[in-house]
Amino acid sequence: MAVAKLDLLHLRLNASDDTQIDAIENVHVHQERIVLPKAIKAQVADFVRMRVKGSVEISCQFAPPYTPNAPLVIYYYIEACNMPVLARSETLNLSAAWVQERTDMETLGADISSKLQTIVRFLAPHT
Repeated sequence: MAVAKLDLLHLRLNASDDTQIDAIENVHVHQERIVLPKAIKAQVADFVRMRVKGSVEISCQFAPPYTPNAPLVIYYYIEACNMPVLARSETLNLSAAWVQERTDMETLGADISSKLQTIVRFLAPHT
């Protein structure tokens, strides 16, 4: 069996009364910014990447791998990524953070997507 190399600052399992509400609350910043006139957005195969012109923060919204009605947004800010809520079930969610070097937006989005897929693969045997 291969050992997953996650390279995370943290991976936490959190109990919640309603992970869908937690996920929706997390996505508000992304949704508010994506409609701004200065928003620079790109639809990629498996996510929507966005940043506001003049800002260093980038956010990527992905299709949620476990709970379809619980949006998943990962935020990048100054060499770190933060995934505040990955809904795992109705009452369990995960949060994670990792160091992420800044590259161009396309590469950064692909790197974030790859890390998310690594986390999902790591969790697969535990479902």
